[in-house]
Amino acid sequence: MAEILEIFDASYKSKGTAPRSEAHKKGLWHHTFHCWIIRRREGRDYVLFQKRADIKKDWPSKLDITAAGHVSAEESLADGIREIREELGVSVDYDSLYYLGMRTEVLQTDTMDNREFQHVYLFETDKPIESFTLQAEEVGGLIELEISEGLKLFSGEVDSVCCDAVLLQDGRNTKGRFEMRRDSVIERPDCYYKTLLIMAERALSGERYLSI
Repeated sequence: MAEILEIFDASYKSKGTAPRSEAHKKGLWHHTFHCWIIRRREGRDYVLFQKRADIKKDWPSKLDITAAGHVSAEESLADGIREIREELGVSVDYDSLYYLGMRTEVLQTDTMDNREFQHVYLFETDKPIESFTLQAEEVGGLIELEISEGLKLFSGEVDSVCCDAVLLQDGRNTKGRFEMRRDSVIERPDCYYKTLLIMAERALSGERYLSI
């Protein structure tokens, strides 16, 4: 059965519904849920990136938001927490998330004209990366990026950084190291990753007034 999405105009006013495939083909505005997992460990601050599964149709093996997905027409934004449970095996309460706000994004490829209103959240947990239950169809691993190193990477000061990682191999989590470069992540036409790292660092320092 086709996934049905709520469709919006460019001012975020609802205009009805459409199948997800049609929204991506025709460039119809729809909204999505983004949740970034953050943590402070041994005095250092981190953000987790998801490594997309090698079998994904779009951007296979690229690094992306920790957990993200579309919000169907019959769902509320709060229902987006199911993505965290499905992809990472973690059940969370919506009220435990920190809402950074909504951003807009347009990504065009040979097969897609994608126009999204993206609702961005932070979730802090000290759960070890190897203890997540990764959904093999969607997730190939988790990369733990130290924020200070990530800011150097996305500012162009360094070409790569080495991160702790857990990769899904033969159905099991395998700990290791991952060399992260700017081309490791899904390319986006703005400073999303850099801005997110700045907001995550501020959140972990106890600052209250944050926005994406």
